[in-house]
Amino acid sequence: MSPVISIIVPIYKTEQYLQECVESIIAQTFSDFELILVNDGSPHGAAQEMERLANADSRIRYISQENGGLPSARNAGLALARGEFIGFVDSDDWIAPGMLSDLHAAIVESAADFAMCDYVKVGPSGSVARERVLRGGFFDRQRLEEEVHPQCIMDGALEGPDILSVCCCLYRRSFLDRHGIRFDAEVKYSEDYLFSAAVALTAERFVYLKGHRHYFYRSNPESISQTIKDDSWAVYIRLNEALELLVDQYVRGDVGIDFGRQLDLHILYFALNLADRVVASSECGVRKRELLGEIMQSQRLEAGLSRLALPEMSIHGRLRFLMLRVGSTRGFMILNEVVALLRRLR
Repeated sequence: MSPVISIIVPIYKTEQYLQECVESIIAQTFSDFELILVNDGSPHGAAQEMERLANADSRIRYISQENGGLPSARNAGLALARGEFIGFVDSDDWIAPGMLSDLHAAIVESAADFAMCDYVKVGPSGSVARERVLRGGFFDRQRLEEEVHPQCIMDGALEGPDILSVCCCLYRRSFLDRHGIRFDAEVKYSEDYLFSAAVALTAERFVYLKGHRHYFYRSNPESISQTIKDDSWAVYIRLNEALELLVDQYVRGDVGIDFGRQLDLHILYFALNLADRVVASSECGVRKRELLGEIMQSQRLEAGLSRLALPEMSIHGRLRFLMLRVGSTRGFMILNEVVALLRRLR
C-alpha cells in the first residue's frame, strides 16, 4: 500500500545535521509517510549514513546520484515518490512533531492544492519566529488572485513573496503532476522562487496555517544562498527569464496586476542581495569590483531600473539602489562598508 505522504530530503555536504533532521521526521505524530533521502553526490559518506538510517526504519528509502544541485535532487525524489501528498525538508533543518499531521488535516479538510505553515529561523545569535503578512485561513481562487498574485513574484518592499519556502508546504501530488510543476535544473540557486510562483499562479485552493511554526530553518553561513558562485548572476537572470515565461503562460488578459513591475523588483532584489554578499565576501577588492560590475552592467537590470521609481526601502536601501542605477561599484562598496562599521559601533 502506498504511503499517504512522501517527504523528500536532498543531501549535499550536510551529513553532520542529517541524523537530527531524520529523527524529527521519524518522530512525527502522523506516521503514514515515506522518507526519501537523495544523496546529491555528497563526498562525505552520505551513502553509508543513508543506508544506516534506512536499516533502522522501513519507511526510509534512499538513492544516490551525481551532483546536480538541489533542483535535480528534489526532482529525483519526486520521480520516486508514491505518496498522495508531497513535502520537502532540507537536510540541515528539522520539523516539529505535529507538522505533517496539521498540514495533512488542513489540506484534506479544505480540499486544497497545497497547505503552508510558518517557520523559525535558527542562527548563532538565537531563534526568530517568522510569519507571512498574509491573513491565515482558506484561500479560494478569487482570494488567491486578490491577495497572493499581486506579490507572488516580489513585493514592493523587496522582502520576497509570501508563498516562498517550499519546505513549509505540503502539496497534493496530483496538482503538481497536472500542471507539470517541477524544479528547473538550470535555476540552481533560489529555486524556490520559480517553483512557488508556479504553484501560486496555478492553484485553485490554498490554506495557510498562520502562527503554526512547525519548520525550523538553520541559518547556515556555508549554504548555497550565503556563498558567492561564479555563475550566481547568470543563474538569477535565468530565474527572472523563467518567471517571465511563467507569467506569459498562466496569466491571461487584463488581470489588473502589474507583473512587469514584480519582475523588475525581482531582478533588483537579487542584484542587491548578491551585491551585498560580494562586498561582505573574502574576495579581493579587484575581484569584488569585477563581480559588482557584472551585475551593474546587466541589460536586464538596467531595463528594470529605468522603469522603477525608488522602492519602499530604508534610506540605506535607497542609497544602494541609486549606486546600482549609476553603476558605481566603488560607491556601493564604500556605502556597505560604512554601514557595517556603524553597526559594529552600536
